[in-house]
Amino acid sequence: VFFLPDDTLLCNQCTLTLDPGPAENYFWNSEIQTRYLNVSAPGWYRVTMSNGECTTTDSVRVFLKETTLFLPNAFTPNGDGLNDVYKPVVSDVLNDYQMWIYNRKGELLFYSQNPAKGWDGIFEGELVAASTYICVVSYKIFTETGSLITRKQRGFVTVIR
Repeated sequence: VFFLPDDTLLCNQCTLTLDPGPAENYFWNSEIQTRYLNVSAPGWYRVTMSNGECTTTDSVRVFLKETTLFLPNAFTPNGDGLNDVYKPVVSDVLNDYQMWIYNRKGELLFYSQNPAKGWDGIFEGELVAASTYICVVSYKIFTETGSLITRKQRGFVTVIR
């Protein structure tokens, strides 16, 4: 019995190993002639397999899972260990990530290139006032065709004290 999985979603920068099952010969549409094929890009993947006189073909379409980035609209940097740091909630790996936090005067309060590092509400050694601030996030993601595109999201974040 030969078969590939159903059409599959692949997360950004992940690898999927396709295994059609045991056979004597394999011929993938990428001209690879091994049993296993490691896939890291979207597209159609087709394999023709044979055992002696018996030959069959199967295919699978691999899609890229859409990356989502959610910007919360408030946080409470009061040191209680709950919601003390502001950072986006991300569903996948981001490329060339940058986050800026500005006050209403356009003054840069925080900058990071690390999606795991958030803003603790501190500017120049002091906790900022309870107010609304501007957040801008820029990042790159892979498209269905495998090219990188830049996305930019803007939002407002309220510091609650």
